[in-house]
Amino acid sequence: GLIADGQFSNYDRNIMRYEMAVMFANAMPADYFVAKNDIKDIPDVKETEEYYDALMMLYKAGVVLGSDDYGNFFATNPANVASSDSSAF
Repeated sequence: GLIADGQFSNYDRNIMRYEMAVMFANAMPADYFVAKNDIKDIPDVKETEEYYDALMMLYKAGVVLGSDDYGNFFATNPANVASSDSSAF
């Protein structure tokens, strides 16, 4: 499903950008996200982060483009409608 059991302990706080990205990744089967970009890394996300694979899949598919000229994602920043209404949420 979109949200794993126990993924959120507080539904009254703002969702973080990486949490929204994981929900996007879970919305469709993995083979839906065809790689269109040759992205090697996300500058501000370590490969050891639990959400790295989902986020990398979205970057490669062009669903997520990053938040600045360098491709940084700012994973723990709060997500907002203004940033999620485009592919570069």
